[in-house]
Amino acid sequence: VAERAKKIILNIEGAKGTALTVAVINLIANGKPDGAVDGLLTFLPFVEDNVVKLAVADALSTLAFADGKPDPALLKALESPSPSLRILAVDC
Repeated sequence: VAERAKKIILNIEGAKGTALTVAVINLIANGKPDGAVDGLLTFLPFVEDNVVKLAVADALSTLAFADGKPDPALLKALESPSPSLRILAVDC
């Protein structure tokens, strides 16, 4: 069991994990589910991989506006204590 757990962790933390995470982010961007912007903004502070950070930024650019109006979570991010979230919100 311990050996299988190690393999699973390596898959999640390695290149396969990055590819899987980016694929999920792309599915979210394409599907445009309710709460997607809020979810991605909540997820972003925990992201360490630059490829994943870029995927989140691209997805947020896709999802930022609906019917010409900014997503409420994006407006909330503008007031965040986190400089990286504020910068990302402005860039969208």
